[in-house]
Parts: sequence; C-alpha cells; structure tokens
Amino acid sequence: MILTLLLAQVAADPDIVVRARRTEEALTACIERRCPTPDDARLSIAHAEAQFAQGEYHDARRTLNAALSRQRGNAAQFPRVVAALYEANATVNQHMGDMKIYRTMLIRQNRTLKENLPADDPQVLLTAIQLGDFWSSIGQPFNAREQFEVAAEGYARRGEHRLAALSELRAATIDLHQDNRGSAERRLATVQASPAAADRVVRQMAAVIAARLARARGDEGAVDALLATLRTDPDNPPVLVREVPVIAADAAGAANAVQQRLGGVTLPTYVTASPQIQWADVGFMVRPDGQVAEIEVLRGSRARDWTKPFVDSMRQRQYAPLDLPVGSPGVYRVERLTWRPERIAPTGYLSKQPLGRQGIQILDITNDRTAATPPAA
Repeated sequence: MILTLLLAQVAADPDIVVRARRTEEALTACIERRCPTPDDARLSIAHAEAQFAQGEYHDARRTLNAALSRQRGNAAQFPRVVAALYEANATVNQHMGDMKIYRTMLIRQNRTLKENLPADDPQVLLTAIQLGDFWSSIGQPFNAREQFEVAAEGYARRGEHRLAALSELRAATIDLHQDNRGSAERRLATVQASPAAADRVVRQMAAVIAARLARARGDEGAVDALLATLRTDPDNPPVLVREVPVIAADAAGAANAVQQRLGGVTLPTYVTASPQIQWADVGFMVRPDGQVAEIEVLRGSRARDWTKPFVDSMRQRQYAPLDLPVGSPGVYRVERLTWRPERIAPTGYLSKQPLGRQGIQILDITNDRTAATPPAA
C-alpha cells in the first residue's frame, strides 16, 4: 500500500511534526501554482502520510479527499497517479473504521486502472489482489478467491510465474479458512509443479500452507517440523508462522474477525468502551530463532492501556527462523496498531458515527533498509 511505503520512511523519525509542517507548506505552494497532477498527488500523499503518522487520521483523509477532488478528472491521462490517491485514501479509511468508503476507494482504484490500462498490466493485477484481501477481510471468501484467481491467471499469461504462484497460494489460504482441504492441496500441487517452485519466497509460503494442511489432518507437530527446515532471507520480512489470538477476559466470545497479511490468522478483538480512534507504534526484535523480544510501545495515543493484550499476543508470535550471520541479534520491526470502532450510520443518525464493532488494524511500517538493528535509545 502507498501509505505503508511512505510510513516506513518516518517510522524512526522523531520529528514528524516538523515534517508535517514542511509537507503542508510544499503542498500549499503546489496547489497555488497549479502544479502538474503527479506533483500534486505525490505531495498530497506525503502530507497525508505525515498526518497519519501523528494519529491525525481525519486530517489525512481530508487531505486525500481534496486531492481527489482536484485530480480525479485527470485519471485518463494519469491513471497510476490517481489510482495511488485512491489507494492511500482506502488505507486511511480502513484505519478509521469506515469500511464502506474503504471499499469504495479500492473499487475506484481498480476501475481507474482497468479503464485506462491493459487488462494484463501488472498494476491492474496487483489491484485484483488488493480487492481479494478486502473481500477476505470482511468475510466474503468467494469474492476474495475469485480476485486471487484473476490475478493468478493474469500473471501466468504474462509469464510472471512467481507472482502467479503467490496469488495461487493466497487462494489456497482462503480454501484453508473454509476447511476446503482438497482445493488447497490442488493449488499447492499446482504451485509446487510451477516454474516458480524453487523461488525462495514461493517455497516458504508453500511450506506454510503445507504445514497448515498437515495440522488440519491432525499432525500437531507440523509447525515444529516447518520451523526446523524453514529459514527466512534477511532481505525479506520475517514469515509469521504462529500467532496467539487476543481474547478479552471480560468479553469472552467477542470475536470480530480481522484478517492479517498473507499467511496470517484470525485475531479476535479486545473490546474497549472508547469510541475514539486509538493508535500506537510498537517496536520489537525478531530473534534469529523466530522468537519475539524487546517489544515496546514507541509512541501513540495518550491512553495506551488498550495495547496490553495486543502486545502480549505479539510477544508470543513465532516467526520462521532467520538466516542471519552468527552473532546477529535479529531484525527490528515496527507495526502501527489502530484500534477503533467501525463507523456506521445507525437509525436516527444522518451521518456516520463510531458506534460499530471494535476492530484492530495492523500495518507493518518497518523501514527495511535499517531493520537489522533497533533504533538508538
């Protein structure tokens, strides 16, 4: 996602307030001189990202909405640029809990690209994956699987076997969530017989799917066997293999499903009475054996008690072992946690209110270029 990439640049920047001021000045000057669409979009996204980093989600959305108002008419000439604005806006709305607008932004992003680029353009196919992730996140697996299949077929036609295989494995993940082991096994076999079977990332994700299939068949040692053989290249993000779900002691049975990244798990939520958006950036070290250590809340909303069950869960994660030099402490990661109610328009209200079910959004904002060591104290 656009904001994911931009946030990574400031995850370790202590002076984001100054940065926000600078991006605002640059954007204002750009608008006043009626700068070209690419410059307007780039500066708008940069400013929205700086606002988002400070927890100013509403301001970030206003910045992006204003940019789209100025530039959506230029989609035919600059489809990728306008699509980037829709994508950034989708991310902000997802973290705000406005899932209807999140869906609208993704659909408009997809439409902008499909109407102005070839059907097999890589960005069009990538948008199909993003739509698949969205359908999966709201519990519509059939739509999700259809999008992943579209992406897999499109990439295969282009001869991009690695991306085709990864899309196929995403569909297999949906099959596993639906307990359709037969379909998942067939997809896995297709990937293992594909030209991309030897690719390191494909091989890793295929191994994770195979381990889950084994667990589904009753082999409880499958994950341990996976950990004994699977190692992650330090140039790639660590692969999450096992996560302990969060369940509130005072709200047993509350289980709003939140989909994690490919290979993730369903994470039931910890219920809070606060209708406000709460956010926190959590840093942690993934040690060479895949264990999590040195976890801490780096910054966030003033009230942070709500983070405790999520931090406790993150502490119990198991990543695939890392292929690091002897003596390396591991790799450092930073994740943005946004805890918010879904925004809905209940009976008697003309506008949306933060009164829906509570949910957690997790965004990896690690700057991978400096992830080998934790930030200085």
